[in-house]
Amino acid sequence: MSFEKLKLNKQLVKAMQSLGHTEPTKVQKKTVARIVGGQELVVTAHEKSGKTTACLLAILKKLQSPQEYDARAILLVPTKEHVLAVEQLLEVLNQEINLRYIGVYSGGGMTEQSDTIFEGIDLIVATPERMAELYTHKGVILRKVKVLLIDGAEEMLERGLISSVHRVLEALPQKFQRVLFTEVYDHRLRKLVGTYFDIPAFVEIELDKKGVEIIETGLYQTPNYRTKQNLIIQLLNDYEWYSKTVIFINTQVTCQNLYKSIDKRFAGEVAVLNARYIGHVNYESIEEFRESGSRILLVLHDERTNFDVSNFPEIFFFDIPSHIQTFADVVNIENYKEEEKNAPILSSFGTPTELLTFVKIESLIGQKVERWAIPGGVIIEGTRQRNNTAKEKEEDPKGGGAFHEKKAKNRKEHNYTYHNPKPSEKAKRKKR
Repeated sequence: MSFEKLKLNKQLVKAMQSLGHTEPTKVQKKTVARIVGGQELVVTAHEKSGKTTACLLAILKKLQSPQEYDARAILLVPTKEHVLAVEQLLEVLNQEINLRYIGVYSGGGMTEQSDTIFEGIDLIVATPERMAELYTHKGVILRKVKVLLIDGAEEMLERGLISSVHRVLEALPQKFQRVLFTEVYDHRLRKLVGTYFDIPAFVEIELDKKGVEIIETGLYQTPNYRTKQNLIIQLLNDYEWYSKTVIFINTQVTCQNLYKSIDKRFAGEVAVLNARYIGHVNYESIEEFRESGSRILLVLHDERTNFDVSNFPEIFFFDIPSHIQTFADVVNIENYKEEEKNAPILSSFGTPTELLTFVKIESLIGQKVERWAIPGGVIIEGTRQRNNTAKEKEEDPKGGGAFHEKKAKNRKEHNYTYHNPKPSEKAKRKKR
């Protein structure tokens, strides 16, 4: 499919060709025409999939030429570096269209930015906090805005900018088009979309597989650290399967906390590779652990040098590794093709804050990792609930449910009149 089939202006096709692009990416194929047509979208796509270029192509096609004085489109991006990158790309794409645009971000002079905007502008590329500041200080008029695009929403969440995004959305006119691009779509973005978007279409762009064969692996999505602990302890109850297993973690603090938690439940069965705390059972090599009576070994990701995890039935990434190549090395099946090596199953645990890193890992290995359901019976911390997915709830609870008839002795058939008698002289003396 060529750029001509996206019905782009000849100027835009020529500009994309000058950048070395002969055909659109998946995300551009599925979103540009729909944005130009006015549809509201929530797009989930991985890093370097062409999301930002899709935003700009759609805006330039939609706005077509300079008009009026007030901004008609806003593109929100997470950081100053993103703003500068977009401006650099606009220098090429906008050469023959000549839309008036400005990049605004914290750190730049707000008065100067506001003056430029009031001279006449079509497109504002902004970080959320600076856009909100400009509106609060009456440095921009938003009543003519027709389309708002949010690019990199997951990073805005990570940087604590989502409240500024809310402020910008609340400041815009009642009728305008909303488009959101993100790598991760979690409950916080669902809340934002549910509040401000008007029946959007959802588009998920699949990864192009890179031909890397990987071992069996899956991700448990957990709401917090405590739920991770509950989950791993329940899994470790299977002594037959987890006769020997390795749990990878990121920090010494997690190591100490997890050791205490597991040792409390499985006393004497847990050890640490190159332990740094007194009281931890310590092994200096994986071979020493294999030959020991311990069943569970905690290992820092940084200790993975020349670490052989073959022939374990299953291993865990209790924390998503911050160095994403670590994950790629473990799941690459090529590392287990020597004789007498059996690849393990890899189970990873990820909280919402770790999900962005995991998406980048998927982008690196070129595959989406399967999401595994949390087993029934695991306590989900923060909700005071036990995961009951393994049990079907009864439609008609025994005893009449919450609205059963009261017993005769509990029925209220009379009223009491309460009164506060005057304190006795003895009580008065005690108060004194």
